[in-house]
Amino acid sequence: VQKAKLLIHADFLIGLPGENEKTILKTINWAKSLKLLDYQFAIIQPEPGTPLYDFLEKNNFSIDGEDEVNYPQFSSKDMFNWRLKAYQKIYLDPKYVLRCLKRPAEFKRLFKMASKAAPKLFLDGLWQKK
Repeated sequence: VQKAKLLIHADFLIGLPGENEKTILKTINWAKSLKLLDYQFAIIQPEPGTPLYDFLEKNNFSIDGEDEVNYPQFSSKDMFNWRLKAYQKIYLDPKYVLRCLKRPAEFKRLFKMASKAAPKLFLDGLWQKK
């Protein structure tokens, strides 16, 4: 893949049943170990009628109006904060920046994308209620 200069995009989910801070950190560290150029961390949003939604409902987990899940030990706010931490740990890592600099076309694309998304992502996180 690297010799062919293909860009691999990896998606990771946060908030599946049974997940906790330890498992999320493990996922983030594993994602970093892949040494990719494009990552996405998404928070689960169970849709009515899906097996995940049915499981959550059956087990009395709270699902907010915007499909945000709240577990007794892990709230939707916690998931948002971990998503923010994941992006910070990946995209602000000097090794990641060096990988991007080696591929100018990808660096330009990612910089353009980050300039649109980063202010909202990082600034929203600063004012997130603890």
